[in-house]
Amino acid sequence: MLYRILTLFVCTMLLMSSSIHAEDNTRLMVAWLENNSVMVWHTGDAAPTPYTAADNIVGNTRQLLISSDGQYVAVNVVSPGSLWLATPTDANLIEFVPNQAIHTPDDPKYLRIGTLQRGMVNTFYFNTYDQPSHYSFQHDDLWMADTAARTFKQLLPSQQGGYFSVSPDGQHIVIIQSGEYGKKDGTISLVDKAGQNRLDILSFPAVSTASDYNFYPQPNWEPDSSGLTIAIPDKDLIYHDDSALTTLWHFGVDGSHTQLGTVQASFFGLPQWSPSGRNLVYLRHKGDITTNLFELVDGFDIYATGSAGSLGIAQWLPNNDQDQFIYPQGEPGDYWLGTPTQIAMPLSKNMYNPRFVDSTTYVYTTTAGDAFELRYAKLGETESTLIATVHSAVPIFDALLTP
Repeated sequence: MLYRILTLFVCTMLLMSSSIHAEDNTRLMVAWLENNSVMVWHTGDAAPTPYTAADNIVGNTRQLLISSDGQYVAVNVVSPGSLWLATPTDANLIEFVPNQAIHTPDDPKYLRIGTLQRGMVNTFYFNTYDQPSHYSFQHDDLWMADTAARTFKQLLPSQQGGYFSVSPDGQHIVIIQSGEYGKKDGTISLVDKAGQNRLDILSFPAVSTASDYNFYPQPNWEPDSSGLTIAIPDKDLIYHDDSALTTLWHFGVDGSHTQLGTVQASFFGLPQWSPSGRNLVYLRHKGDITTNLFELVDGFDIYATGSAGSLGIAQWLPNNDQDQFIYPQGEPGDYWLGTPTQIAMPLSKNMYNPRFVDSTTYVYTTTAGDAFELRYAKLGETESTLIATVHSAVPIFDALLTP
């Protein structure tokens, strides 16, 4: 009996030690654009590491994205559309996906990289579009880039891809095509991580945006990657924002689909599921549409009320057991922390573009004179930590917990 107790004690201590070391080996990584460099910083660094950028990248970057393993930073350059990398072995950014290497039916100078998402470890996925003027033409394609191997390839050609989202386990990709309002239905399909084994799941009437851009319903993956939920609005919701209904769907990776019901949501605040899938938040009009008043609805309960411009869209916190969310309300930069069935609590003032990297840690920018400060903080703590001062009209950054 004593031997068993000692064995159990040792095993317990080893598990605790393993858990502690795993936590110690995870650190916050932040990348941002400053002057002519991409800056990379980790918790514990005395100073950020700069990666010098080519002249055409300065003021011409749309997005920074850190790879899942934290080894690379992808830089989405707008004109001409191309992908650059900050790598562990190069002092300067390297051109990874050149503009001329991406197939386009139009002049290459109009080509842009659209959606850029992390895959597993060191891979990225992206699609492309042309923008010859203020309007754009979606190619509805799909590409995969392997940063370690320095290779990229087209997985789905034009008109066979679309807006996409990669599952948490990196094994599945949902493909959404918008269709054309009044002419062609939109579609929702699933492919594997190589763009193969396509399952066409659902067709839906193309949704009007009353503008030149296409509408793509936003998917919400379940944590175990077994399925996803999507809210698809009435095709004319933009014209009947206070009355037309939005349909809620669940899709399994086996191709199954189930209608979950309908809600009356605003086109400008469509339903979003919590990471657990237990709760739902959305905006809807309050009273007469001419008053421009909105309600933030948590499930079926009214959580907050405000006018357009003072009440914004909620953002669920990742991996949060309480299904907490934040939302803007009041003056620009004012955020509140919401928990289902509980009263909202003020989170922060003068906070912009908050990014939660886990259930409690978030990175954000705040104004500081004629510049911005990049900071991180934790829920429940009154103090934040300065990462850097950023001299940019609109700070561009990404943040991630990495091994």
